[in-house]
Amino acid sequence: MIRQGTCWETTTRAICILFALFYGAQLSADQIAGKKEIHRAGIFYLNSEVLDTICTVCAYAEYFGCGDKIKQGIVRAMQSAPGYWVAVADSPKRHIMMEARLQLKEV
Repeated sequence: MIRQGTCWETTTRAICILFALFYGAQLSADQIAGKKEIHRAGIFYLNSEVLDTICTVCAYAEYFGCGDKIKQGIVRAMQSAPGYWVAVADSPKRHIMMEARLQLKEV
C-alpha cells in the first residue's frame, strides 16, 4: 500500500497537471497548490510544494516532448500568484532551471 505524501502522490499530481495543460486548461497557482499551501492575510505565496510540482511537470513535459505546448500555461499559472516575484527572489535557481527546460523568456 502506498502512503499519502510520497513521491507517488507528487508524480500523479504532476502528470494530471501536465495533461490538463496539454489539453488547454488554464490553471492558476491556487489550483496547482497542494494541501499545505500557505495563505497569509489573504495573500497567496508560492511555497516549495508548488515549485516542486511545477518543476516535476516541467521535467515530464521535457521527457514527453510537449514543453512547447504547455509552457504558456506554466507561465500563466506561476504568474497568477500575487507573490510570484517574491518566490523568484527566494529561489532563483528553480526558476532558471524551469526557464532553461522550457526555453522561456518570461520567467
